[in-house]
Amino acid sequence: MRLLLNRNARAVQVAVDLRREAHRRLHPEEAWDVFLSPQLIFQPHVRGAAWGGAAWELWLPRAAAQLRARQEAFPSDRIGSQQLRVTPDGRVRLEDPARGVSRDLGAPAPMGEALVMTGTIVLARERNRSMWWRGDAATGQWERLGEIPEDHPGDWVFRSWAWDRSEWMWLAIGGVNGLEPAHSPSWRIPAHPGAPLQAFPPLPISRIPGDGPESVCDLFPVGTSGRWLLWCRVAILRPEGKPVVQFGVTIDGATGRVEGPEDLGLKDPLVDLPKGGVMGPSFYLSPDGRWLAVEFAEVGPEGGWRGARSLYLLDGAQPGWVRRWPGRTWVAWDPAGGGVALWDVGKDQLEWLRLPPGPNGEPVPLAEAATAGPLAFLEGGLVTLSRTNPAALQLWDKAGRLLGEWDFSPEVEQIYSLLGEGGRIWIGAFERTPPGEPCRFALLEWQPPRSSHAAP
Repeated sequence: MRLLLNRNARAVQVAVDLRREAHRRLHPEEAWDVFLSPQLIFQPHVRGAAWGGAAWELWLPRAAAQLRARQEAFPSDRIGSQQLRVTPDGRVRLEDPARGVSRDLGAPAPMGEALVMTGTIVLARERNRSMWWRGDAATGQWERLGEIPEDHPGDWVFRSWAWDRSEWMWLAIGGVNGLEPAHSPSWRIPAHPGAPLQAFPPLPISRIPGDGPESVCDLFPVGTSGRWLLWCRVAILRPEGKPVVQFGVTIDGATGRVEGPEDLGLKDPLVDLPKGGVMGPSFYLSPDGRWLAVEFAEVGPEGGWRGARSLYLLDGAQPGWVRRWPGRTWVAWDPAGGGVALWDVGKDQLEWLRLPPGPNGEPVPLAEAATAGPLAFLEGGLVTLSRTNPAALQLWDKAGRLLGEWDFSPEVEQIYSLLGEGGRIWIGAFERTPPGEPCRFALLEWQPPRSSHAAP
């Protein structure tokens, strides 16, 4: 869906079908008066990255959706070709309809649900109470783990798998009824036979819901570090001081302890807010779940964003690996995992950091790219707006080299939005019109020459 706007004119809602080109107007009989320019609605994706700008609305949901899809891709109801099923009378069975094979796993009690953790390990909950069991489909052995009470109505509860399915984390935080800690414990269910169910004390964390839909609010593991990221706006409640407000917080998966900057190897101090509370960092997890960017900002007299202080990068596959760059903000992850775009606020310059970082580990400046415009990703690189021509696009490879510039001035006056899909780019722009005629909008499809964006 895209909202097409015109200054002091009318607006319509259009559903854009990128695959079948079956575009349609959503409300044929309706239009709305508009008094804002499109530049204010379609915020620039680079400069707009700071504190809730367009990058939060665009790139955060995309990264979270990729992470969720990766977790959901695991067939939790199958072991190989065999289907895991709970029968009406509570038995847990493995069935292979194609071969006509069915095997009862000998569950010790009638079960209400069952799922595959990893390999041949099965997790099941009793039908009439919240008692959990772990079984091995290969040996038929079952272990009683313990009872996990029902969710407390005053808590938000998040459930997430480790990337290798070696554990299942249940995290409870407060905030349903206001600024308060969790009422119930959090839980860790390991897949390894013999490992006990772990209960963690209630977390001193409260969710801070926004006025509208939140772009991200989820729980994900950070690589293979054993660390978990609760990825939403939270307040960390401290008995000895003001609450720390931040976007995201990490939890030690072994102890259930809330981690502070010092636990991550981060040196920047927290900042007092003028209206009470303390401002902590913002966290950004890469779509492959490995890299964690942590951003510290300067706060203005009214509590708003005043500038970038520093950006850290942590490697979830290498505990203790931390890099810091002053004056940067996070902009966007490459959906394919090839790198991350940064904004050097002081120099007003877009940068590209390839992942994993090279020997020098420094971002490459994209000197000719506009920071007051959008960006998009292709299979082998990224596309930006030209700093000197608002109707021209630049193509960069994933080493940060400029491959070429394409001028769309004959068709459009200004490009305001980009969307990458495979090897093509969808362009939202102001169409070039004769003087005196109303402004018109254009949706263009562009596919750069394959030789231009081949990965180096």
